[in-house]
Amino acid sequence: MSSGTRESIYSFVSSFHTYKDLFDKANQEVDTSGIYKCDASVNSEDCNNPSFVQVFIKTAQYLTRLKETYSNSTFGGCKYLNYWIQNEALSNMENKYDTLNFYQKVMHMYDYLIDSDTCNGNIENIDEDIFGKVKTLYEVYDNFNKFKNSKKPDISEKCAYATKSVTSYNECIRKCHESSDHNFCNEVEKFRWIYYEHMQSSNTCSGIPNELPSTRTYNLTVVVLVPGLIALFTPLGFSLGQKIRRKNGMWDNLEHEGHQFLQSSKRINKNSDNGPYSISYNSAKYS
Repeated sequence: MSSGTRESIYSFVSSFHTYKDLFDKANQEVDTSGIYKCDASVNSEDCNNPSFVQVFIKTAQYLTRLKETYSNSTFGGCKYLNYWIQNEALSNMENKYDTLNFYQKVMHMYDYLIDSDTCNGNIENIDEDIFGKVKTLYEVYDNFNKFKNSKKPDISEKCAYATKSVTSYNECIRKCHESSDHNFCNEVEKFRWIYYEHMQSSNTCSGIPNELPSTRTYNLTVVVLVPGLIALFTPLGFSLGQKIRRKNGMWDNLEHEGHQFLQSSKRINKNSDNGPYSISYNSAKYS
């Protein structure tokens, strides 16, 4: 999977809930006998397998609805379908197909019904490492959206979603720190800001933090000590050292600066160009 593709699927995870809703609406009824009937003359083995038929038809019905709803931009919906096939559809098929092969079979069966340009070129086999990250990030968003939109009268049930979201987020942090996948870390950092904005005014859950840890790491020991070492082991530093001994002020100032750095590192910056990840976020998208 190319870096560009990896970036694109991560960046669409935040909108998966929109396409999941579309998928569910498209499949309120599974048409097993009408125009979506699995034609045994084309694929007799699979069309006689009930578990295959269900996911086969669901995929076709979703593709039709996706094209009807987003005729000019189906890319995000295709990324959700890519995830859904690999996460749910193939789990019922005993590893008989991979994601791309399954999609191609659907298109071959329904070439008369589904526009070939709906998702062609946007469905592929996601390697296990990337798929695991996508799945965990989706769990973060899925539980957070359930928390925000919950109408449950019992606050503990609502807060359980927040707890699950935070737990999955911490797993994302672990995955981020164990890899050099900046595209993934960038999307995790975006969620951190979305979460922060919401929780500042709407956190009603005891024990749930208002702010999540950043994907970025800072070595405060290096930040604080390096300026001191430079000062001590250069000619200028030697000269300054005499003044320092007289005034005993340098380390107090240095400690103060270190404290200021620690405080500033905790602030969340919407558009930071100082770290390895560039964050771009539109709050209206998640309201």
